[in-house]
This record gives sequence, structure tokens and C-alpha cells, in this order.
Amino acid sequence: MTVEDEFLKTHFNHIQNEIRGDSQHPKAVIDRMEILLSDCTFGMGVMNEDVSVVASTCLILKPISFKLALQRNLTFSAVKQIPEIVVDAHLKSIEAEMSDVDYKTLMQTLSGNLSEGADLAVPPPPPPPAPAVEAPATSSSPPSKEKEQKKDREANAGPPAVEKSHTRIVFQFVLDKISAVLYEGEAVDGVRKSSDAFAALRLNNVKTSGKIGEDNSLVFAMSLDAFTMQDERKEKTKISNLMDKKGSKEERFLDMSFHQDAEANKQVKILF
Repeated sequence: MTVEDEFLKTHFNHIQNEIRGDSQHPKAVIDRMEILLSDCTFGMGVMNEDVSVVASTCLILKPISFKLALQRNLTFSAVKQIPEIVVDAHLKSIEAEMSDVDYKTLMQTLSGNLSEGADLAVPPPPPPPAPAVEAPATSSSPPSKEKEQKKDREANAGPPAVEKSHTRIVFQFVLDKISAVLYEGEAVDGVRKSSDAFAALRLNNVKTSGKIGEDNSLVFAMSLDAFTMQDERKEKTKISNLMDKKGSKEERFLDMSFHQDAEANKQVKILF
């Protein structure tokens, strides 16, 4: 994606896909996929005058690697002991750097690419709905004796058995570290100066997990070990730590849980 001599660059270095069955459940058909993505980067670049060679690049997203495992129970309607979908993702680190110039170029590039192409014709509005026709009234006759006896037998059968709700979806996402640093000005030859940094945000050990049942019941949990926000202008301020929240060995900084039953009754619990 380009705008004049500037462009956005995304690089996917290595992808592995694997589909296999699960021998531990012979009555079920399990489709499992594992995706390994390494050295994924995203950045800004500048071309030379004749737009033939990349003159310089500056990374916005440093190389990241993550693992995604997806398992599907293709026979969930018959084998409900295994969840229909299981998602497990682990991302080691996200390190992002961006300046005001990068943001401006990014918005210009996206705007230019999204505006390309012919305008789509607006479809005509749908026709108005036809007026409803009332059905002729039918004469009601008193219920027969056989129907009344059948109704009594149904009433005496007792309440219907409540089927157990099985887990339909299970998910877990683990992120070891998030780091975002904001800069002022433009990088020279793809290199950012540490003196141009003015703010940073860092999160450590972010974990989310949960499950969804057939009856739309939901269990969700989230935890966080540390949250810091710093002023990186070392020459302009003496207070660098704007916020520094960390947990201990026994407890995390943040533990949150959310429960919802089949009747949409909700319960939220947050511990700091």
C-alpha cells in the first residue's frame, strides 16, 4: 500500500498449518489446526525517486511470534462431552512504536487505498410489505371427552426433564508482554532517537480465558500482573513513573471474573 513515495510494509516470515484427528476419542471426529507465525513485522517505508528501491524502512510493530491452536468437534451434535470449538493462543510479546508523522502517513495511506475503485450503485429501497389478510373466524366447538382425558394425562406426567447444558466453546489467550512507545517527529533513515520518545505504556502477563455453554451461559476470567505508564521525556520532567501497578507472588495486580447463567443473570468480581 503506497501513497506517493511512502508505503506500509507487512512481513509474514513463517506459517505452519497442521490438521489431524484425535485418537483418544474414537467416536468423535476432531479437526485440529495448529498455526505457528514467527517474525511478523509491520512498518513504514520510503521509496527512492524512481520508486524502484526501498530507500529506508522504520518498524512500527517489532517482530512478533505466536502460536494458535484451533480444535473443532465435527460431531458435537452426537458427542457433546468434547467442546465444539477450542481456541488456545499464546503471544510472547507485542512491541509497538509510533510517532505523529507515522500516524499521519498511515491514515493517508489507508484513506487513499480505501477510496480507490468505482463507486458502488445504491440498491433501490425494498418494496413496502403487503397488507396482512385476516383469516376467517372459525366456530369453536367444546373439547371432546377424549381430548380432556389426554390433557389430564399430560398434566399428571410431571415437569419435563431438564437436559444438562454442555460446554460449546472454550478459549484461552495468553500474552506475556505489551509495550507501546510514542515518539515525536520523524525517524531519520528508519532509526528512531531515544530522545524523541515522550510516553510509554507496558503490560505484563495478560491472560484471558472462558467458556460458553449450549444454553448461552458464559464464564470469563482475565488477569494482569503489572501495568506501568511512563513519561519518557527525561530532560523535561523529573517524574517519570506516571503509574506503576504490580502484583505480588501470591496475588496478581488484577483478577476479574464474569459469570452469566442461562437466564442472563450476571455476576462480576474484580480484585485489585
